[in-house]
This record gives sequence, structure tokens and C-alpha cells, in this order.
Amino acid sequence: MVPYRIEGIDTPIYAKRYVIQGPYFAESSVEIIAECSKNEKATGNNDCYFLDLFLSVDDYGTREPIVGLYFGSHNMNQEEIDTEVRAYILSQLDDTFHLLVRKYLLKEQLIEDWLNEHGDEMG
Repeated sequence: MVPYRIEGIDTPIYAKRYVIQGPYFAESSVEIIAECSKNEKATGNNDCYFLDLFLSVDDYGTREPIVGLYFGSHNMNQEEIDTEVRAYILSQLDDTFHLLVRKYLLKEQLIEDWLNEHGDEMG
């Protein structure tokens, strides 16, 4: 018998993928994944939703957290939520964003190299 129990949580999650293009990314496919859910403990002070932004590059499949934050009011429609999410994404696309992408690729390459070198030892 497995000592774990899995229980689904019926809280809707909004998720969208955004492709980021620019001169630094000619060789790579860069995406930001936005996950947004209602904040069940909202006080009404710009905290009715919680937004997580993740970075994903090329076909690595891993998502690097960028930011997590509360935002929004109770009566926002989908278009208003989309506008807020885009604004938060744009706020992350500063002069150093390409360095974050480069570090992501370096980390993934180092992990891949290590696995190629030590994969037989793991099993």
C-alpha cells in the first residue's frame, strides 16, 4: 500500500504561453508561461489573483521561476486579466532579460553534460 493520497484541487487556473522574440534570441525559442489563479484569502487590496511567471527556452521542458505576485480586483474580466499579465511580462523584459535566458541555457547545458557523464552511475 502506498502511503500517499492524491486529492485534486478544484480551483481554476488560467495558463498562457507567450513567445518572446528579439535580437538576442535568433537561435532560441523563448517563452514565458503565465499561471494565474484566484487568491482565496484576498483582502481586496490588489490581491484577488496570484500570478506566477516562468521562463522556458528551446526544448528543455523545464520552467524557471521569474516572479510570483498578487494583483487585481474582484470584478476583473478575462480581457482585464490578460492586460495585467502582459504588463507584468513587459516589466520583466528589461535590459538584463537576455542574460537570464543565457543563464538558463547554461544551467540546462551543464545538467545535460553532467547526466551524459554520470548517467550510467544513476541506474
